[in-house]
Amino acid sequence: MPVIHRNRDADLVAVGGTSQTARDVAADLKVLSDLKKAADNVDAVDVETATNILKVLSRLYGLNSSGTWDRISALTGTTGGVNAIQLAVAALLHGKSGVNTTAPIPVKQPANGVSVDPYPLETASWPMLYNGSSYDQLHNNYSFTALAAAARTSSTNSADFTNYNARGLYWWVNVTAAPGGGETLTPKLYFKDPGSGTYILAYAESTPRTATGLYAYCHYPTALTVTPFNGGNTLVIPRTFRFHVEHSAAGTWNYGVTALLLL
Repeated sequence: MPVIHRNRDADLVAVGGTSQTARDVAADLKVLSDLKKAADNVDAVDVETATNILKVLSRLYGLNSSGTWDRISALTGTTGGVNAIQLAVAALLHGKSGVNTTAPIPVKQPANGVSVDPYPLETASWPMLYNGSSYDQLHNNYSFTALAAAARTSSTNSADFTNYNARGLYWWVNVTAAPGGGETLTPKLYFKDPGSGTYILAYAESTPRTATGLYAYCHYPTALTVTPFNGGNTLVIPRTFRFHVEHSAAGTWNYGVTALLLL
């Protein structure tokens, strides 16, 4: 940048650059204070003039993830009816990870089975429960399909289901077609031993079903009334469980199983 001063003849001259000769400025060297800013939000500034000696434009930059610098944008708005500039700033929280070093503290997204990262501090904006090896979200009552409605001719197991923090269970077997001839369906609930992987029978319908209908069952730690359920018992639902529908013969049934875990 050239330096502007007045010479002995009161002319504005620029000092600097290899093509210029030295000048005697000892008698009349002045610093001109007529500094003006460029227009807001403009990337190019005007050339120097006699009345606008130097324009200074300052910008705030932030380091991006690529290791280069980006301009930090300002949001315009009003505060109490007065125009204002609001600076948008994103702060990354760091924690000490070693001697004279820091590491960013991550913010986790909601998910089940979240692992613990090796940071001194880790934050989450939702309640978490430890399951013995990782963390799960705290769940409310929620429903799911255990067996989609379909035609079946033999006994059927559902997939394994995970209970995160519920205590009880409602479930329904909706039978829409029955083969007749005295054939029966027996709905059952099994709990899974986490050590051996063996399934333990927790409940079996005492009256096998022979006709179409919607059959409801309930299991909870406290005492239950029979109505409006077709069956159930007093128990606590463990971490892993599954459903089983037992056929007495090879006739074709059409049914589905849905369920609701209860706090």
